[in-house]
Amino acid sequence: MATTEVKRGHLGVRGKWMVSSFADCMGLTYCDQWRDRDVVLATTGEFLVYRKGTSTLKMKIHLWDPDVKITFHADDALLALKTRCSERDLVFDCKSTKERDGWLTAIYGVQAKTPAAAHVDEDSDSDSDENFQIYADETETLAAFQHVRQSIVCALGMEEDVVDLCDPEPPTDTEHAKHWHALAAFIEHVESGGRSVLLHWEQLSALPIGLTMATLLTTIGERNKQTATATAVTPGSRPRKTSSSQKTLVTAFVRDLLFHSLYGARLGAPGSDELAANVRLIDKYFPHCRLRRFSNLDDSDVPVVVAAAHVEAPPPTVSVRLANQRGTRHIIVASDKAVSTESRRQRVEGSPLGALQTLRAVLRAFDMTPEAFAHQCTLYHRAQLGNLPVWTFLGPATPAQRALTNHFNKLTAYLVWSVVAEEGPGDRAHVIEAITSIAVAAHGCSNFHLVMACIGCLGDAPLMQSRLPLTWKRVRAKSKAQLFELRSLCDHNGGFDTLRKKQHLLSGSAATLPFLGVVGAALERLRATPLLANGKIDVDKLERQYDALKVVENALNHQYVWEADASAKAFLEKLPVHAAFIVPTGLHQRSLQLQAWETMPFRVPSFGDTPGRRGSKAAEGSRVLPYTHACALLRTVASAGDRIRLFVELLVLSDKTPVAKIVRGLWADVHESLFTTTTDATCSILRKGLAAVVDASRTHCGSECTELAANEATVDVLLYESVVRSVVPPVATGLIAKLQAECASAEQTDAPGHHLDAPTSPVHALEQLTAAGDPLEPALRHIVQQMRHPKALHMFVAKIIEPKKLRDELRATLTVYASCLTSQGVATIS
Repeated sequence: MATTEVKRGHLGVRGKWMVSSFADCMGLTYCDQWRDRDVVLATTGEFLVYRKGTSTLKMKIHLWDPDVKITFHADDALLALKTRCSERDLVFDCKSTKERDGWLTAIYGVQAKTPAAAHVDEDSDSDSDENFQIYADETETLAAFQHVRQSIVCALGMEEDVVDLCDPEPPTDTEHAKHWHALAAFIEHVESGGRSVLLHWEQLSALPIGLTMATLLTTIGERNKQTATATAVTPGSRPRKTSSSQKTLVTAFVRDLLFHSLYGARLGAPGSDELAANVRLIDKYFPHCRLRRFSNLDDSDVPVVVAAAHVEAPPPTVSVRLANQRGTRHIIVASDKAVSTESRRQRVEGSPLGALQTLRAVLRAFDMTPEAFAHQCTLYHRAQLGNLPVWTFLGPATPAQRALTNHFNKLTAYLVWSVVAEEGPGDRAHVIEAITSIAVAAHGCSNFHLVMACIGCLGDAPLMQSRLPLTWKRVRAKSKAQLFELRSLCDHNGGFDTLRKKQHLLSGSAATLPFLGVVGAALERLRATPLLANGKIDVDKLERQYDALKVVENALNHQYVWEADASAKAFLEKLPVHAAFIVPTGLHQRSLQLQAWETMPFRVPSFGDTPGRRGSKAAEGSRVLPYTHACALLRTVASAGDRIRLFVELLVLSDKTPVAKIVRGLWADVHESLFTTTTDATCSILRKGLAAVVDASRTHCGSECTELAANEATVDVLLYESVVRSVVPPVATGLIAKLQAECASAEQTDAPGHHLDAPTSPVHALEQLTAAGDPLEPALRHIVQQMRHPKALHMFVAKIIEPKKLRDELRATLTVYASCLTSQGVATIS
């Protein structure tokens, strides 16, 4: 039957199109978008959808299927078709109701000419090798379209894998040979067909078609052997002619098996019988592929892949440093002598608590320019990608893939932290310019992986211009222009078409590291299409997946010639893990602090400082513990209580807040009251003084305490206990002596004594009692029997601290200790 067009037009097709970052390693997102398509209605009952301006078939709907459902709204220009395999309608925008009525008239006119079912089935089978086949849904067909009044809902997308439908009867050898010949024809006629087959070899071998490398080589060899034995062809049959292009493609396929660094493994494991058998088949059918002029190998039975031995001479060693000068930033200044590795190592290591450094400090410590740092990152990323065979991207995410993705996320978060960790807007502007220079250098060496990390960093919410207005105001116009050019790689619709085209173009001629997010998105769009359906192999899927992974293949075939720096490699391997300061929540909190400091009209004068200057650097200088030191504590000290305790020790000695003055006054008052007032008065002075110190610490350093605690719900308890630990010990000896003198009547003179007779602070005493043993009460009774002054210890704890501000376990210990004293006949205070 001749196929003629009944109607053709440009319509909008609305569906659910998938946008993914990287397969299973990054989160998948979906977005509804309209696509302009060329739509053709044929007399054969086919509703064809093509890519606009091309002959690429995107969709085919058989309108003669009696189960096709057509829906529309009377006052709407949208038209919906629902088919058997699609759970949602396919929506077409006809622009106007008049145009919609024209399409409906044409569609129902074609449906009225439905032939016999046998003809429909025959026609459907003939076109089963197209890109996409969509059949009718199992719903009732509308009797008349004027009675339809239902809403239109559409969602196109591949949400789950399509399950291949296999024939119930086992295939025969003839059917197997049909698939072998189809793959052989694909290799002979498509330029990338050979490598597409080798890339998908594991998936093809798993299909129920009995495919092995030996059968494929034999099939290709016999097909190309017919030309040389044309005289042996049976009479009446047409001899098969092989063109020179087919011979070239077959030769390229065989030589990839022999000599390619990636696909050579498909020939068989070294020393295996499979490898020897395949080599014999190559010698039988393709002896010309083993000639010496094609390679640097000898004529041995087992081919061995040998890398090129050409190594360029390393460039002369030049020591560079980052000239930190305003107006002339990032200037490479040559030194008379190279910096020794030992001196660099000492500068980088330093204190274990200060090992966490920002990007600006790292560049200064390594004597590196942003360009040199980009080269070291490129070498590290190339080594990571080298651990991933290209065909592993076709399956589930492997640990090596997850490691690559996690390092990308950690590097992006570290760059964001390097900006917000600087003290002043000028320093933060320096870091932004350095990151931009790294991105420009990475773009120059075609490391799109690093380019996207830098762009993702500078485009993150904590670094938005509304958050850091003074910082972005001090960034040079040249850096802003470079950043604007780099951001053009990211399309606003999320498709990354510019990036995809650029890295595909550059990867064919030079060393390139692609951004794997766009590769994973392309593979996800093809994942739901079955490789074997309706008795045929979808060679179009093979070719499209190979085209998507070609950039990865080219990246694995090229090397960079720069010299690796051991210090930079160690730094990249030990990037900060997901600590509290580098997670999105911590970065947003720090960004909001900087926003408050940068947007205030004038700086709030800090304690003991002179007012009048504006900016966040002065506010940052009022911190007791610099932000970078606080992050170092979060990374190295695991316990939140230990971090708060260390901070309070620094707070008591710091003159940046009035806390130190309050503590010194409290100590003086307690020492004076030891000999002039009663015990209750001394304890009351100390108790009120501790509350004043806690309130002052919360008022002046509340944000720092929250940063170190990493949990706002526990910061009050940890701060109170830390203040008691730090403030009470200098006056504990005199206070204990006074309490013991008052409780002399309750002294146990025959007791051997215990170290809790002279505690350093109430919190120390309660923690030691809590750790006495399990069950707790018998252990505390034993301790009470050993102590000479058990009542003095109870007064020391109960009269100084507020139990409701302690942890639950310490309060419970105090209650049990009081009950033990009561059982021993010692009176306690309520």
